[in-house]
Amino acid sequence: MRNRRGLMLTDLLFTGLIFALISGGVFALTQAGDQLWLRMDARLASLTEAQRAVNLLAEDLRQARQNGLTCGPGSTVAFTPVAGGQSVTYQLSGNQLVRQVGTNPPRVITTGLVAFAPTCSGSVVRLSLTTQVSPWHGPISLSSQVWVQNP
Repeated sequence: MRNRRGLMLTDLLFTGLIFALISGGVFALTQAGDQLWLRMDARLASLTEAQRAVNLLAEDLRQARQNGLTCGPGSTVAFTPVAGGQSVTYQLSGNQLVRQVGTNPPRVITTGLVAFAPTCSGSVVRLSLTTQVSPWHGPISLSSQVWVQNP
């Protein structure tokens, strides 16, 4: 047996290879985590915007007169508030949900929608919004039901 002192070149190369493999794995995991974070952040932002739009629409509908409520044609809901005044219309315009009061210019409520489907059934209005963050991610659907209680 020979007495070895110090490290041989093969020991150093083997240690460097192990370190490189571990570093590459950590880097790949970090990149995957960042990608997942960005995707989930975009989906959450889209869902938050859709929820905000549904909440605003539901708040308006709670102040609507039932006999002045119309759903359709297509992606439109219109109503007259109990307090009187001008009619309020929500409709899908391209990928934007817009709110128009009387003859005032329409105001964009949210963007990125692929569908808006309000349905009226007596004093109940069902709202369904579908948004899509990007083509390679699935759509996000949000539904709500509002009871219009004012005659």
